[in-house]
Amino acid sequence: MSLDTAPKLTRKRILAFGLQTATSTPATLAAADAVTNVFGGVPIIKYTTEKVDREQMGGLSPIQQARGARSGTATFETELVGNGASGAAIWTRLLQACGYANTAGTWAPVDGNTQVLTIGEWIDGKLKLLSDCMGTFTITLRRGQKGRIRWQFTGVRQPSIDSANLTPTFVATKAPRCGLSAFSLANETTLRMPEVSIDAGNEVILREDVTAVDTNGDPTGYRTAYITGRKPMIKVAPESLPIATIDWDTLYQTLALSSFTTQVGVSANNTFVIAAPKLQIDSDPTDEDRNRMLATGLELLCTRNSSAGMDELTLTQS
Repeated sequence: MSLDTAPKLTRKRILAFGLQTATSTPATLAAADAVTNVFGGVPIIKYTTEKVDREQMGGLSPIQQARGARSGTATFETELVGNGASGAAIWTRLLQACGYANTAGTWAPVDGNTQVLTIGEWIDGKLKLLSDCMGTFTITLRRGQKGRIRWQFTGVRQPSIDSANLTPTFVATKAPRCGLSAFSLANETTLRMPEVSIDAGNEVILREDVTAVDTNGDPTGYRTAYITGRKPMIKVAPESLPIATIDWDTLYQTLALSSFTTQVGVSANNTFVIAAPKLQIDSDPTDEDRNRMLATGLELLCTRNSSAGMDELTLTQS
């Protein structure tokens, strides 16, 4: 008799993500690409393979079926945190693959973005890979907690392999807690609410390509992911105020535009300001019960600030 081979443990998991220098060529991931703390279910990367039916013949019994295009998704969360030094935090790579570009520390959406990611998930020596990923994100700022960013990426499936886990040195900077300062929505600065949800609202598709292959030379059916539209939204539910103070229904009916801004953190390189200069209430405000108090549910569309657009939602790190 002999001892069992140790089972693979799901908590021995590492996620890495690296920017690609060429479409359809996965990035080589290293420990330096895995230094951000990542949170999510098991697994983070989920594969999807197209099923191709083959009809029965010569009887009712099924015959061997076929498979088609291969893709996958990666869903996980990171904290809204700096890296404790100058420069952008590593998770801003994810922003780039969500169609955002950095100008002097301010991230704003761009049209026609082609930056893609390779994402790798190690689980105790087993590696799953997605290449040519693009995605979307939602930032949640909840009272007294650390800000979280939920990422959802779509990409091209690459072969899974046995590979020893990376050994990264995780960023030690602590994420600031959400005691939102410089907060303003529709010129109101004293709204009481449990959280703010900011959704980038990207529409992500996979570009079909009959010539596309993975690193083993096997057809994948897809060349890369691509962002074809976006609808950034902000959701809040402040405690209800008198109509004389602010009339949310009238703002909705008259198509009024207002602004939003808030700040998380105060330390150098660990401070974030999120702004939407022209918000429009997107649906009828709703009455909600929260702890026996009346609240107003609001869904707000971030609209373009200039005729050129690409300025409806920004995140500034300082």
